[in-house]
This record gives sequence, C-alpha cells and structure tokens, in this order.
Amino acid sequence: MKLPSVRTYLVLPALLTHISCSAEPMVQPPEETETMAVGAPVTGNVSKNGNHRYAVSVSAGAVYTVVVSDLTDDAELNVFEDSAFSRGAPCLIDHRGWNGTTDEGCTVPAAHTTLYIDVYGSHILGASANYTITVHAVPRAELTVSTPVAGTVSRGEAMAYVADVVPGTTYVASATSLTDSTTWISVSGYSMAWSRNEMSPKEWSFVARDSRVYLAIDGLGVSGPSASYVIMVTPAPVIADPIVGTSGNVLIATPTIGYVEGLRESFYRTDGMTPGDHRVSVVGLTSPERLGLRVFTDTLNTIEAACTSSVSNARECTVSGTSAHFSVRSENSTGAGYVLLVW
Repeated sequence: MKLPSVRTYLVLPALLTHISCSAEPMVQPPEETETMAVGAPVTGNVSKNGNHRYAVSVSAGAVYTVVVSDLTDDAELNVFEDSAFSRGAPCLIDHRGWNGTTDEGCTVPAAHTTLYIDVYGSHILGASANYTITVHAVPRAELTVSTPVAGTVSRGEAMAYVADVVPGTTYVASATSLTDSTTWISVSGYSMAWSRNEMSPKEWSFVARDSRVYLAIDGLGVSGPSASYVIMVTPAPVIADPIVGTSGNVLIATPTIGYVEGLRESFYRTDGMTPGDHRVSVVGLTSPERLGLRVFTDTLNTIEAACTSSVSNARECTVSGTSAHFSVRSENSTGAGYVLLVW
C-alpha cells in the first residue's frame, strides 16, 4: 500500500517542550466560531490562507476523533483545548500533515467539556477548499497496570484505553499477539523514552508525567475487517548493577519481569496452558541490541522452534500445546531486563 506523502517541518530544539500536535504557523483567524455536535457531520469552505473554526461540546476525559474529509484542496486540521485557539490538544493518534486531499484526522482525549477545531488554508493551491468535518466518540476502556487485556479494532477505527499510573515512573505499554502487523499502539501524556512500532509486538517505553495515561490502538492500516491484540501497561524493569539472571516458571497471562546476564541465557517454562495456540512475547528490553527470545520444542531446551531460530533478535513466537519452553539469550556484554508474557 502506497502511503500519501507527508509534509515535513523543522522544529527548533528549544521549542520542543512547547509544541502542540502540529507545528503549523497560525494565520489570523476570524472572530466567529461555529458550533457543531458530536456525530453530526458539517460541510464547510475555507479560503486560501484563511481559517474556519468550530467548537464542539464533549465529555471531559472521553476520547474523540476529529476528521476532515472530502477535501477539494490541501486544507489542514488543528485541534485546541481553549477558546483562544492557543493551547494545542495532544493527538493520541495523529493523521495530519498530508499533502493534497487526503483525509486529516486527530484522535484526542478531551481535557475539558469543549474541543476547539481549526481548519486552515495556508497550503491551499487554489482559491479555497470544500470539506466535511466530523467529530465522533472513540470507544474507551480502563486498563489496570500489569493486567493484560485482549481487544479487537476494526479497520479504519481506533480503540482507546486509560490507566492510572505513578508520575515519574517508567512504564512499558505494549500490543502483543497482533493478528495484523499494520496495527499501531500510541501513548499520550508521557515523556518518551523509546518506541518499537515496526512489527509484533509493538511497544512504547515512557516516563509518566501525570496520574492518568491514555493509550490507543490505531486500525487505520488494518488490511482485513479487524485486527486482534493484547494490550498492557507494566512497570519497566529496574536494572541492578550487576544484573542477576532469573529463570523458572512464568504464569499464563501474567506479565513477568525477568533478567539475563551479559553473554548468558535465562530459561523459562509455562505449564497448564489450554490446548491450542499461544503466544510467547518479550517486551521492555532495557538493552535490545543482540538480545532475543528463543522458543524450544522439547523439554530439554535443545531443539529451537523455527519462529525464533530464523529471526534475528526475535521478540514473539506462537507455540502449541499445554506447555511452553523458552529463554532470553544475551549476546551482548551488559545483559538486560525485560517483561515476559505468555498468552
């Protein structure tokens, strides 16, 4: 699938703590703001270098997607938290900045009871652009830290989650057992450490800024009718010096922190699984280089399964049966901590 081209902007480092979802320069707005309602599409027109602004009543803490579609020219979208249109709302899922007439979208947790929307025309090539703007609610569920939850997202839709966290603590948010690798996970309200969103499992490591963190599963690129996943938020492993390796039993559906010493291998097993396929995943690696998951087809850990033997630095593998035998092997000198999940 060929993605539309994306406009690229340069942001000065000194401004990084102050940017909103979009770094677009604002043009002089009109004074009037049009009122619209959730679930009720509105058609509009914006002139070149002009603005068309909207206010929509929402429920604070709920999650909404704002979409500008049916574009006839290259208009852009911004979402704000305040009536002065000065404080940008952080897009949990951000599908904006496309060149041309590709739909623009922003999925955002509502901080207050009104969202403010700006459609602006600084990149319009002609005299103006017609469009349709829609705001719809996104399904949202509560997550408990260290409690994985299975979910499904429909193609082109999103699913939102919120979890209570401790500010200043490092967490790992992950989507494992994906049935469609184009599914993405996003996190809002964090100081970013690193992300891995190219394959399954997908994850973010972040330092919580607030006591509530919002997450979303994005189904924009899902190829089939829907995609399944397992989502969880867990505290990140805390590294001691020196690292002491772990081994032993890992309970099914229970995130388990483990450690492997440098140039060593830590072995694990899971028993009591129901007959059928299960997924073994490792996320939150504190040192991901030259370190990977190995799954074995025998109880002596001598015959490695193809799903890890043929993949460099494997992170996930499907196993069948009522028991799983696996390890995390380090080929670096430092070792690492990580989170294991058997689902």
